[in-house]
Amino acid sequence: MKNLNIKTTLLALALLVSFSSFVKANYLTEGTNLQFSVNSYINKIKTGSYKELTNILADDVKFNMTRNGKVVTHGKREELAFMKQNKDVVQQCKVESATLVSTANYSLVKISSVYANFTRVDFVTLVKAKNNWQITDVTTDYK
Repeated sequence: MKNLNIKTTLLALALLVSFSSFVKANYLTEGTNLQFSVNSYINKIKTGSYKELTNILADDVKFNMTRNGKVVTHGKREELAFMKQNKDVVQQCKVESATLVSTANYSLVKISSVYANFTRVDFVTLVKAKNNWQITDVTTDYK
C-alpha cells in the first residue's frame, strides 16, 4: 500500500510538471500583447534570437525591401530560414522604436536600427487577431 501511495504521488507530480511546461510553451501563442510582439521583433534584430517571433508572425506575413530600385518580397518561410541561418548574430547598432499609429486592433511601428554608416528602418504592421498581436507586414528602407 505504501508503494502505491508513492507511485501515485510521483505520477501526480510528473503530470503537474508536464502540464506546467505545456502552459509555458503555449504562452507565446495565446494572448500575446502588442509590446511583447514589438519587443520580440526588436530582440530578433539585436541578438538574433527569433524563437518568440516564430509564433508572432502571421502565416501570410510579407517582408518587403527595396534594393537597387526594386522591391523584393518574401514570406514567413523564407524569413524564418534566414533567421535560423543567422541565429544568435548580435548586431552592432542602436535600436529605436516609435509607434506611428495605434488602435484597438491595428498598430504601425517604426523600428530604426542605427549603424555607424547607415540606418535600417522597418515599418512593422501588427494586427490583433483574437487575443494575439501578429506581425502581418514589414517594409524595410535604408537611409
